[in-house]
Amino acid sequence: MKPLRQFRPFQLLAKETLSEGGEDGFPVRRFTFELPSDCSLQTLGFDLGLGDFVQVRPPAGRVRSYSPASPVQRTGSFDLVVKIYPGGRCSGHLDSLSVGDQAMISGPAPVPWLAYTLRQQQHVGLIAFGVGITEALPVALSQLAKPFDSVEQVVLLWGNRSWKDTFWQEELQEMVQQYAGRFKLVYALSREDREGCVRSRIDQSLLQSTFETFPRSAGFLVVGTKQMKKETRRALSACGFFSPPLLQMKLRMPWNWRRR
Repeated sequence: MKPLRQFRPFQLLAKETLSEGGEDGFPVRRFTFELPSDCSLQTLGFDLGLGDFVQVRPPAGRVRSYSPASPVQRTGSFDLVVKIYPGGRCSGHLDSLSVGDQAMISGPAPVPWLAYTLRQQQHVGLIAFGVGITEALPVALSQLAKPFDSVEQVVLLWGNRSWKDTFWQEELQEMVQQYAGRFKLVYALSREDREGCVRSRIDQSLLQSTFETFPRSAGFLVVGTKQMKKETRRALSACGFFSPPLLQMKLRMPWNWRRR
């Protein structure tokens, strides 16, 4: 089966609510779509550790991009985790689907001439806002799969308003146990006090305390809105971290390019 260069229909196998939503009341759902039984995202050319994503085309409205939230090696299906916004054309379209319905999906993206390279860093900081965890987690897993002498430590800082906004608690705790000493998880809640969590927005002070053991040249990936990323990168710079982003975009030749 060729990579998903064109939009094609994919059947919905399952639909699950991961979070009913916190103060904003916007639920987060997991949509499982079918792949051919012997096929995986990996065989389709995906590398979620490098930020690849799929695009979903609703019947009306703009195409939206989502990072698959399942291991690329899993055969037969893949997951998308989506926050459902009122009036959201694409999230609303996905939410309207029933098991057995189809969605038009394309990927891996960005294609055909943009790709990401992953800078080699022994200390990796991942900062996710809300559902941005779906993009940060595959990068964390890809880094932790490397030997210790290549990647010494991965720290994931996940910011939400309240505990009700979080999900995947069991999966994340399993990672903490599996990669004890190499993987650190910090929950930051801006509007709730809870044991095991930090009551704070993601600001310079929290970044300084969370990554205090990191060298100034550590690599960081920030996942959130443009404004969140801009403010966080500025705060990281104020903390003394000077390295460029962990994922860097580069040009590549189109898959069907030929020399003339």
